[in-house]
Amino acid sequence: MIRLQISATQTFQGQTSSSRLGFRLFVHATIRGPADSHGYPATFTVDSIVADSGMALPETINLTAARRLSYSGVLTPSGELKN
Repeated sequence: MIRLQISATQTFQGQTSSSRLGFRLFVHATIRGPADSHGYPATFTVDSIVADSGMALPETINLTAARRLSYSGVLTPSGELKN
């Protein structure tokens, strides 16, 4: 599970508005070995995304559209996924 929080502040015509969104991402990870000098080849695939409870998302945001979205790269020793 990956937890993500987004804070956005914008100013339009002199008025400032801010919003916070929180999500939990459930992913399937495939990490293959052996590692090379850069790290382990890895793929993360989104199983589902769930908004934090009480979160009212705009109608334009469709969380189910992210299902099966895949990211591939190299998992470094520090835990970062790089291309």
